[in-house]
Amino acid sequence: MSSLNGASQGSAMSGPSASRLRAADHAAQQPGSNDGGTSVVQSCTSPRFAIEVRVLGDDDQPLTAVAVELRAAPGRACRDKTADDGTVRFDGLPEGSQQVGLYELDKEVWEVLASAPLPAPQASSQGDIVWQAVSVTEPPPLVHMVLQGECTSKLADRYGFFPDTVWDWPDNAALKAQRRDKNILLPGDRLAIPGRRTKLVSAQTGQRLTLRRKGVPDSMRIQFLLDGRARSQVPYLAQVSYGDDTLSPDSSGETDADGYVTVALMPNAQTLTITLGTGQEAREHTFQIGAMDPATDCAGIQKRLANLGFYDGAVDGQPSAQLESAVARFQLSQDLEATGKLDPASLDKLLDLHRS
Repeated sequence: MSSLNGASQGSAMSGPSASRLRAADHAAQQPGSNDGGTSVVQSCTSPRFAIEVRVLGDDDQPLTAVAVELRAAPGRACRDKTADDGTVRFDGLPEGSQQVGLYELDKEVWEVLASAPLPAPQASSQGDIVWQAVSVTEPPPLVHMVLQGECTSKLADRYGFFPDTVWDWPDNAALKAQRRDKNILLPGDRLAIPGRRTKLVSAQTGQRLTLRRKGVPDSMRIQFLLDGRARSQVPYLAQVSYGDDTLSPDSSGETDADGYVTVALMPNAQTLTITLGTGQEAREHTFQIGAMDPATDCAGIQKRLANLGFYDGAVDGQPSAQLESAVARFQLSQDLEATGKLDPASLDKLLDLHRS
């Protein structure tokens, strides 16, 4: 077995061995990975094997587009992303142990579930593994300037962390004191992101390694009320839209005894649409995921009252007679004085009923 890079190996050889050498040498000079490094073809005369890596969420369903790395040595790896079935396969490996990691995720958010032999036909492979030059430097801490529609949960997922890991990081102490909820941020807020810590685990050739991405999917619970009473056992249809313009399959059921609907959400969810009731009684309710403004902001008040069914005007952050009327109706529903002004007692009730 020999490892060949782009350097010339000489021209003294002839025959089949020289042909294989020149072919591997030519392949090794092709462009490398996205990191701009040099590719190295590992040519094997001994039997070659495969490693499969499967990534599941907390619900044991496969996760797509998870970045997986097979590490040969510091600075040399093969990288790919999981397919729709949550699996990525690395072929052309010499028999033995390899190092595997989810390099876009912090070490605390994933774990090994199981390792099992592949069926005999799948354990062996054809072709040569192509190693890529990659950076092994762990990403340093940074500060993210929050944009409209961003929240800590979405940003934590983007950078490979649990939301609480980011929110509780000491550099965010001032922001925590200013905002009551980690998922209710304003554009221009500065969210500190810790440095990501990498982790590698051993995997044997001819094996399928199953990993779990912890904390995914999340869930959202929404309670439906009518005149202050829970709308229990009402049929519903729910659909989630995501940032890449895809839609989840429709999920359906009935509200529970307390009027709640619970929907599983992936971190890049943008909107949740729930159609409550059937026929002429059906009403569609749309919720923006992670786009809630603080309740001290006029737009935040409008969104909360709209979600609770008291306001159907424009969410433009501007005071209006329509907004005052909505506040007054909300106050009446909570046995508060209907002033149309959101005083501290009314604000506390609004936050309590809205759950944020």
